Amino acid sequence: MRNVKVKKNLKKIIHIYLPEDSGKRRPNSTEYYFFEYLFKRRLNKCTFHYYTERQKKDFLSYLKKEKNDHFGVILDLDFQASGADKNERIAEIQKLANLIKEYNNCKLYISVRSWETWMCMHRSAYTKPFSNQTALEKDVSDDYKKTQEWYNANSEELYNSLELALKNCKLARRNVMNNVPAIGKEFIDEIPDFTITHNINKLFEINTVTYVDLFIDGIRSFDS
Repeated sequence: MRNVKVKKNLKKIIHIYLPEDSGKRRPNSTEYYFFEYLFKRRLNKCTFHYYTERQKKDFLSYLKKEKNDHFGVILDLDFQASGADKNERIAEIQKLANLIKEYNNCKLYISVRSWETWMCMHRSAYTKPFSNQTALEKDVSDDYKKTQEWYNANSEELYNSLELALKNCKLARRNVMNNVPAIGKEFIDEIPDFTITHNINKLFEINTVTYVDLFIDGIRSFDS
């Protein structure tokens, strides 16, 4: 497979690694559809470069070289969807967190249990405990589909509700964390250290939470 070649241009680059994306020549995940359709023509000073699971080495290579670029890893904690058991999923996330921990310009942005937790924030400060993926997708929208066509058709509406989603996400995270004993500020306003097993286990315990809003905050700051 050819390496991902990032052409130098006048725009700053935001590198997005999607470890659950199975795309070969191009990404095919819901996360890719969301960022591509909502932001591609709305960024002023930046451009996106995406990396699928097959392009992990390329992502890490650019992370080591490009100190002034912005990087993010978008993934979820749904161990059943990944085909792994809970302990295997924890090990996978820890391994990835350890690979990027020395770089201040890159973080893991996790959704529990899946990406659709973030999508629900466009409607409300969503804290409903996870039961199954079908029910979660129904809470996104009655007509929700994990397809390129759905994200394309709904991109304008999603962008118009983005400010609400960002506020809802922060509120939901605070509401959920207030019910969990011994939770620090790093779980509410920051990205927890995912090299620590205890922190990942806490997310399993919390069950419904996402940090995608913090990645979008970072995109806006980097693009300003």
